[in-house]
Amino acid sequence: MLGYLYLGKVLIFILVSTLLYSNGWSSQISWVITLPDPCHEVERVEENKVYITTPKEKSIFCIQKISYREIAIDEKYDEIEIYLNNKFLRKEKRPEVPQNLYLKESEPLALQSYDYFQSREFQEKLAKYREEIHSLFDDLQKEKDTLYSDLKTKESLPENSRIYIFISSSVPQETVRNYVKQGSVIDHEKVILVLRGGIKSGLKELTPTIKWSFEVLRKDPSCVGECEMYPLQIIIDPFLFKKYKINTVPSIVYVPNINKADFGNSEGLSELESEYYISYGDVSLKYHLYKINKYTKDTLLKHIIERLPD
Repeated sequence: MLGYLYLGKVLIFILVSTLLYSNGWSSQISWVITLPDPCHEVERVEENKVYITTPKEKSIFCIQKISYREIAIDEKYDEIEIYLNNKFLRKEKRPEVPQNLYLKESEPLALQSYDYFQSREFQEKLAKYREEIHSLFDDLQKEKDTLYSDLKTKESLPENSRIYIFISSSVPQETVRNYVKQGSVIDHEKVILVLRGGIKSGLKELTPTIKWSFEVLRKDPSCVGECEMYPLQIIIDPFLFKKYKINTVPSIVYVPNINKADFGNSEGLSELESEYYISYGDVSLKYHLYKINKYTKDTLLKHIIERLPD
């Protein structure tokens, strides 16, 4: 993420593609930008400047993994500038693209693929899959509306506060589910479950991680199919483990005020120091926060603790 999957940097790759505009045949180069996660979007492209935005609200379905967006840049530019939330992030030069040595052999295959794409058989399959995808997104939107319907009635932490719940698949699933249940009462954006890496197969295959995430986020563990979910985020971020020196799980870290200049990357990458409190052990989130609040004397946190289920 990393875990959203935040790798802390935006990478730029070049696709060998030239777009010709009818008004003067102006050549453009197709650039593919790697975004931090599927929730981020390319807001606009001006000349060689690319503007990326961070969403105000993140869906629980945006489990951290990189996401790609293709943009068109005039070929006269040898580099582009990347801006995250209107703040300059970095420059990227256009690398030299090697010549395709197999162009002659690949052209017939490309034409064959094009003919199949235009065939009635493929178009019927495509229409069927399109209907299934639209139906899936409609279901996800309904589920999202259900998940966030009562958020306005819940206690909320300050904007820059975080409660990190450091876990792994070795922590009993019932313990994780209890953290999810109690954390969802507090704030779905500021209470975050953190994994050091992917489940079973690291980051090579995210399917086990996604499956495990849905298992712990389901409100009814026996539910099969369309299930009501808790709205907490689960991220993969080893930088957070390193920043807070987490060597054992479960561990709870409460950060009253994060000092972080760039909120588009992992919060664990910030070199700025922030005040934080740690509690260790396989006990309830409510008890962890109770121990932490003995030192913080935070009135709002105390009120939140009182509202948490046992």
